[in-house]
Amino acid sequence: MATLNLPSWGYGLRYRYGLFKQRIAKEGQEEIAEDWLDKFSPWEIVRHDVVYPIRFFGHVEISPDGRRKWAAGEVLNALAYDVPIPGYKTKNAISLRLWDAKATAADFNLFQFNDGQYESAAQLHSRAQQICAVLYPGDATEEGKLLRLKQQYFLCSASLQDIIFRFKERKPDRVSGKWSEFPSKVAVQMNDTHPTLAIPELMRLLMDEEGLGWDEAWDVTNKTVAYTNHTVLPEALEKWSQAVMRKLLPRHMEIIEEIDKRFREMVISTRKDMEGKIESMRVLDNNPQKPVVRMANLCVVAAHTVNGVAELHSNILKEELFADYLSIWPKKFQNKTNGITPRRWLRFCNPELSEIVTKWLKTDKWTSNLDLLTGLRKFADDEKLHAEWAAAKLASKKRLAKHVLDVTGVTIDPNSLFDIQIKRIHEYKRQLLNILGAVYRYKKLKEMSAEERQKVTPRTVMNVNPAMALVDWC
Repeated sequence: MATLNLPSWGYGLRYRYGLFKQRIAKEGQEEIAEDWLDKFSPWEIVRHDVVYPIRFFGHVEISPDGRRKWAAGEVLNALAYDVPIPGYKTKNAISLRLWDAKATAADFNLFQFNDGQYESAAQLHSRAQQICAVLYPGDATEEGKLLRLKQQYFLCSASLQDIIFRFKERKPDRVSGKWSEFPSKVAVQMNDTHPTLAIPELMRLLMDEEGLGWDEAWDVTNKTVAYTNHTVLPEALEKWSQAVMRKLLPRHMEIIEEIDKRFREMVISTRKDMEGKIESMRVLDNNPQKPVVRMANLCVVAAHTVNGVAELHSNILKEELFADYLSIWPKKFQNKTNGITPRRWLRFCNPELSEIVTKWLKTDKWTSNLDLLTGLRKFADDEKLHAEWAAAKLASKKRLAKHVLDVTGVTIDPNSLFDIQIKRIHEYKRQLLNILGAVYRYKKLKEMSAEERQKVTPRTVMNVNPAMALVDWC
């Protein structure tokens, strides 16, 4: 986006620890904490002037004029750290803004501390540290679920407050009555369901803080947010307990309930033929055994656009997962095929191949315009290009073979076909199926004659898979 000269911002949390650092011992995998902040980063700029309050728990108060306000609970601060992202061969640089959770000095009880009550003296400081402590903390317990929801809301609230502040700062004399301009200046892209709370949070900020009515706030929100679905698997279609949501974010639960109510009324009044499908389409699943908020449904109902990341995937969204919504909003669903950043994942990773591409295209502009690679088609039958391409591939394979030998002591043939899977261990990543395929091919080789084996392409199978202890296996 920086290279495309787009005025974009990236938002995230400033985690202390990643998932884990993997070590391979004779007994198997060892997991240790991976400290992402143990070394000073010269790129990171702390912004003490960019701080926003983030509230949790509490209750909703109703004023005499009927307006609702979230009050009490506990309040932490979101402190910004900016990482500049320069564009390639352009003067544009954008920011990745990461949030860290902080409690204030007023939240530290000096008298309790001096009385020896060390833990209770700094309770809020301890809870603040938990929010950005670990990427994807375990959610098998109620405490873990609550922490994950805290992380998601913390990111959404801080980022939206920042977006609104910058919008108002640029239009200090024109904001009142001009919120209709907001969607033309701001686009919020929700990747999967983790940032779904941006929907009720933007509604809350517009109504409770900026004074907009429901209809105007909904119109602004709907035109601002878009949703990217990356997988149709249940683990990416989050469902949060209504009780947990109501406890942690009482005002947001009210807003979600109103969104669900209005969506249901809209379907009943405009699509009588779909009354039998409403329950599965609703944002709220009110199953008395386990009432939950369906975050993917909330995204589809509230976003102006929903996209998958491959043509097949997007078709599955339209024909299966979100088929009922498609009949209501046929223009809402799109496809945006995933790609790579050619500078990182081709030029930097494979310099030999990059030099060949540049040589034959007689330009390196393909690094910012991949469409130029189509210029190689006219050389498809050129044996000289074939030879150079094969030599570059062999050089990379020899480099990998040396690394494998250095790390594992295993010698592999760089002239063999490299069959590599690098994914975290999970059922849907299908490592077991991959290994069964290798066993099947080996079995077939054993059954062949010597002459038949000579016709088979030698293959080296490599699985590089960190195993997450948090994954529940069926």
